[in-house]
Amino acid sequence: SYLAAAICAVWLKLVSWLSVINWQVINLVSLFYQVVKGIRWILFFLLIAIFASSQMFYVMLSGQNCDENGYCNKQNAYLQVWAILLGQFDVADYQTTFSVIAFVAFTFVTFIVLGYALIATSIDIYNKAVTFRSENSAYGNRSRLVYIAELRAFRRLFDQRWTAMQYCASLLFLTSTVVLFLFAAEQIRASL
Repeated sequence: SYLAAAICAVWLKLVSWLSVINWQVINLVSLFYQVVKGIRWILFFLLIAIFASSQMFYVMLSGQNCDENGYCNKQNAYLQVWAILLGQFDVADYQTTFSVIAFVAFTFVTFIVLGYALIATSIDIYNKAVTFRSENSAYGNRSRLVYIAELRAFRRLFDQRWTAMQYCASLLFLTSTVVLFLFAAEQIRASL
């Protein structure tokens, strides 16, 4: 799992590096950040709806039709509710009146209310970002300034004489990198 997190971090760093070079990537990354920031409360309520519905369906339907895709354990219940969100469900699973009402309420709230709120908020944020971009000609220069600051910091780091604190910090960094590499190598060997 540490290796997977490191791979994800490397790809995100690649996107960050590409945003320094290309204006379209800067706009896309900035738009993505603004959309995620704008819809965070909608996603929070969607997460609450998923957890509440999966626990509710687990309690109601845990004794019925226990197979590998059923509601017999909590992990499958969470995955089943996520599958309902994606549009994959079987109406035969909901045999009691209350389970049908809960299913209809969940699909109405998540598909119609939260889905349309998510789309409307994303469109509104996109329109604001496009309006801001046309009004501000220096849009996207922040990432270039950060890149230049990083380059100057590295140059200053290697041009000057190192202090004891810098030697300790580099030793700590190298030690933690070696430890992470050893854990990753052990996980790779264990998976083979």
